[in-house]
Amino acid sequence: MDTIISTSSLPERTGHSMHGAAPRAHPGGAAAWRIPALALAATLFFWLSADAMDVKVDPQGQAGGGVSEEWLSTTIEARLIARGVPKEVYETLSVRVTTLGKALSLDAVLRTAPPRAFHKDIPGSDAVSGTLDEMIDAIFPKGPGETQPETTKSPEGPKAPATGEAPPQAAPSQPHPKTQEGLASVSLPFMPTSIASSGNDLFSSDRKTVYRIEGGETRQVWKAPGAWEILRLYPYEGSLLVLAASNGVLRTFSVRGDKTEKTWNKAVLPVGDGLVSTYLRFDDETADPVFPFSPASREAGSPVLPPGKVDPLSAAALSPGRGSMSHRIVSFDRDDRLTVLEGKDVLWVSGKAAGATPLFVNAPTKRERRPGSDSSPSASTYYVLRPRIVVAGSRVLTFRNEQGLGSMLPRLGLFTSSEVLAYEPTGDGFQPRVLARFPDGHCVDVAVAGSKAAVLVVEGKQATVRFLDLSGY
Repeated sequence: MDTIISTSSLPERTGHSMHGAAPRAHPGGAAAWRIPALALAATLFFWLSADAMDVKVDPQGQAGGGVSEEWLSTTIEARLIARGVPKEVYETLSVRVTTLGKALSLDAVLRTAPPRAFHKDIPGSDAVSGTLDEMIDAIFPKGPGETQPETTKSPEGPKAPATGEAPPQAAPSQPHPKTQEGLASVSLPFMPTSIASSGNDLFSSDRKTVYRIEGGETRQVWKAPGAWEILRLYPYEGSLLVLAASNGVLRTFSVRGDKTEKTWNKAVLPVGDGLVSTYLRFDDETADPVFPFSPASREAGSPVLPPGKVDPLSAAALSPGRGSMSHRIVSFDRDDRLTVLEGKDVLWVSGKAAGATPLFVNAPTKRERRPGSDSSPSASTYYVLRPRIVVAGSRVLTFRNEQGLGSMLPRLGLFTSSEVLAYEPTGDGFQPRVLARFPDGHCVDVAVAGSKAAVLVVEGKQATVRFLDLSGY
């Protein structure tokens, strides 16, 4: 495991807009930063390697808040050894100490799938030692004997949200309402990537395995082959479409029970009355840097094709509007705002960005030109999944992940809170209603099962399915 430690003042980003967790292309290949005039310390990074624990120090800056990089690296190494943490099975631990006047802020992210994170504001340097112990206990909950985690990068934060959306209606006072089955939630023994309801069955997945959730328990039903890692589950005609990624390429498996019925070397997903297909174009410099996909095409049936200006993997079909014969598409635009379109015409746009999920696809490790192509690799280095959109009758369900200051820290993927939203149609658009808030966690995915919404929520080191009764809304 590499340990990246940073002590810094709070940076201010300028010159480049951010879209969800994926940045727009920049000719120089890096974001432009400037340090505020009132900053008390610059940024300092160094690494502790898993074997020799060599310290490599960036020559720029000095440690801030009276906390030196030498002390931090030594004490974290000693505490990890004393705690019995098997450092060799992890990739990177990033620790950042930010000076905010006389106070300090400590952020830490362990690169697992999804990332494990810790944040705490500290009144002064005297409290750093105790906070480091809290950080290690929170991020490494199992102690000795942990199995090797699957690692991933963390996405960057979303673009600053637009304004103008009407204030959402109040959330219910109980965030964990009882379901008809008497279950408010189900604890998961894995870190999930997706959830889907197919028929009477509820399924969830981690990076490698699909599980059936029955009576509060989980049972393995299918495993992704080779190096493929599961991103999202889509129900379709009694089966599951399992979208997976490996080395910048998407593949879709049609799974029924524990059997793979069909495989496509691209993304295939249901939109309306059929299947839509698309593939990532990291090798094409003409591709959209926010949504680097090929134009959507019909794979089966009579689907509604998402236009190129929205996220194809989040797209869902709405019923035709009054006086219209064509279906409408709801998805996220380049600013991560919920958007309703009819054909290529934008009918309505939410006033606030939805943020991102912790899931993403990296560009291929070796990015080469395709045979016979004059195009160079595009500037996109990864694509981040946006929140799921589910159409339930006339309502549109999704979620919004807030990142706060985490949106200013590239690729750390820090989340401060989350809320589940139901957008209800009005005369001139949609009105959001907050179904539940999770002040100490983030949402990964959402599905509708009968009269309930099943929401994947990660709070600290615990992942759960939260059931929200929709019958009262």
